[in-house]
Amino acid sequence: MKNQTQSTKTLIIEALGNTFPLTLKQIYTEVKKNKSISYQGVHKVVKELVNEEIVDKVEKQHFLNRDWLKNQMNSFSKYYSYYFDESHDFNKRYITNEIQLFRFSTQKELLDFVIEAYAKGLVKSDNNEIYFTLGRLHPLIPPSVIQLLKRLKKDNQIYMLCKEDRFADRWAAKLYR
Repeated sequence: MKNQTQSTKTLIIEALGNTFPLTLKQIYTEVKKNKSISYQGVHKVVKELVNEEIVDKVEKQHFLNRDWLKNQMNSFSKYYSYYFDESHDFNKRYITNEIQLFRFSTQKELLDFVIEAYAKGLVKSDNNEIYFTLGRLHPLIPPSVIQLLKRLKKDNQIYMLCKEDRFADRWAAKLYR
């Protein structure tokens, strides 16, 4: 299934970030893998990116503009240092006694969040209760994540919520016990 939510600009920037230089036809081929769009549509967006000085064009070859990349790096390094600098006490700022609801669009996002929360010590108090629901692919969780969940289980009460009482759900519940 093609991802219709990502913007064409983002897809073009990602394509040029992964491989360069690219011709317009090569950019179109890369964007077409992720989004239904015409060649003319890609041409129009590439032209906009050139006018915005995000993309440079030399003859028929396209590159990301180096000055734009440096500017992006400076912006992101500022945000990165704010979020990951040790002087900012992440735990004090975000741990509350209230229920917090997080929604993840993919299972990988959920697992990355759990691993990062565990690493930052966000789930270490004695009375923590963790509830999570799993989609249809929950039996495919890697063994390393299962081990992490088992370590979390030592200090926390973990509840896995399933939509239905299917064989796969019962099997996954036994697997995580």
